[in-house]
Amino acid sequence: ADDLPVSSISCFLKHFEAQKRLVASNHPYGLILEDDVEFLETSFHDRLNKILTQIPNLGSKWLIFLGGADNKLSARFFLESDPALLLESSMTTAEAYLVNRESCIERLMWFEQTNSIEIALDHLMTSLDKNLGIKHFRPVCALASQGSITGKFETTLDGSRRKHSSTYLYLKYRLNRFRRQLFPRISAKIRAVCGASD
Repeated sequence: ADDLPVSSISCFLKHFEAQKRLVASNHPYGLILEDDVEFLETSFHDRLNKILTQIPNLGSKWLIFLGGADNKLSARFFLESDPALLLESSMTTAEAYLVNRESCIERLMWFEQTNSIEIALDHLMTSLDKNLGIKHFRPVCALASQGSITGKFETTLDGSRRKHSSTYLYLKYRLNRFRRQLFPRISAKIRAVCGASD
């Protein structure tokens, strides 16, 4: 980890400590949140409860990414009417996610055996879980976002974001959210209605 900044190493260790505590607790799964997480839904708990009912269908090792409100998504996310429906898709950031105990055990075993961490946590989790056979899912509509992306909080990890004002970051986030998710979702609904009326 010599090439990583101290803030990135700290982030990695905190996430793995949270997973270590989950394993020690013997609970079947846990919710991990970063300190700059922003919840997007006033009905967060209801939406989360609907997500939890789908866990028995996910297999033995999984991660459910709850963030990524400004991510570019595949068309299948815009064809579903249930915002809490889980679709298989990799996490992109780590502001909010659910993990089960079995997946954490495998990550911690890997961590104990490795001597080098060369990439940031979110990229590491994505590539590592793919190698470990841990499936990633996310709901059709995100439940959370990173406050450092929306401009609400100052970032300690992303040097490029630190160069811009909070207003710039907020406007960029809203634009990306609209063009990557909100507009495609509206367009898909219009096409579905038009198709049904033909």
